[in-house]
Amino acid sequence: RYVDTHAATLLAPRPTRGKQRGSLMSMFGQSDATAREADMEVSTFGDELSSISWLPVLVDPPESYLPWDASQTSVVARSDAVRPLGDLWLASSSSRILDGQVQDQSLTRVFGWHKPVNLYALVTQLGALGALDSSSEMSYRQTMALAVPTLYRSIDTALASPAPDAADDGASEAALEALREQPCI
Repeated sequence: RYVDTHAATLLAPRPTRGKQRGSLMSMFGQSDATAREADMEVSTFGDELSSISWLPVLVDPPESYLPWDASQTSVVARSDAVRPLGDLWLASSSSRILDGQVQDQSLTRVFGWHKPVNLYALVTQLGALGALDSSSEMSYRQTMALAVPTLYRSIDTALASPAPDAADDGASEAALEALREQPCI
């Protein structure tokens, strides 16, 4: 909560010595270098913040029939292993879920949560939902009627969007191949 509330201050570039020296340094191009240094400082801080396990995460599934990795018992995790609560039904089987809310947009960017859930995680979620053996229960059917269409829309969007980089070219095929090997809804 503290980091979210104070993200603007924590992620803002701090004045550097070059700026305190006055306009003489700006005549020699120091202001550009100082700006790059400040950007690098914020980026480094974000990288460090993302590399440590400190985000509070849910340990137990908050809803019935939600795919969940029960072997994950730590109450904190790194941001690259966590998704926000809004992605609960899209990624609970492959990611930890944040126990709380992050409102600050710059913080969600630092953590990578502004990007949609990746295709592999979506396919893993679909397979995990398909593996549940509760299809005869009415509450299960009602839950799936809400969760599955959203999941399929997200998969459709991920398949339609171009791969973010050349290294990800085979990701769609690999994810779809993984789907062929498991039950689905």
